[in-house]
Amino acid sequence: MPNKSKAKAKVTSSKAHPVKKAKKKAACPVFKVSKARTPEHHALLKQAEKEGHSLKGLKRLTDKQAIRRNRRRSQAPIRAKKRKASAAAGIVDKAGGPGSGYNYDEFPYASTHQGGTGATVKRTSETDNQDAGRDLGAFYKKRKIGEGDSFDISLTK
Repeated sequence: MPNKSKAKAKVTSSKAHPVKKAKKKAACPVFKVSKARTPEHHALLKQAEKEGHSLKGLKRLTDKQAIRRNRRRSQAPIRAKKRKASAAAGIVDKAGGPGSGYNYDEFPYASTHQGGTGATVKRTSETDNQDAGRDLGAFYKKRKIGEGDSFDISLTK
């Protein structure tokens, strides 16, 4: 029988066949919400998390009509509840608004594709809600978060 010896594999240097390095995926921008600056908004986000909403992978929505529609849909249940309570007390309140000095704050934000029906909505002070909104707007602008871009939220002290 002929002797069948196995041929030794030829070793090549890494210069001959460079290994392609995997490109690092850009880190998802993070919007930091400070408990010290906006305590009511911070609490809303914690409540929303408990209700199953994620603070990760939000996708920006820039269409103004869609944002208004999301806000209207997210606030519809709380406004209906307020109108019903007002009617029971003999007060006419067609809008079901939060009352003077207050706003309705929602999460997921109306300015995200996740916003709208099913959002967690809470009555908060006008100042807290507007500070949070300004912070979010500044974050979008600074980080150039455009239509469909993803971002995460981090809760800080």
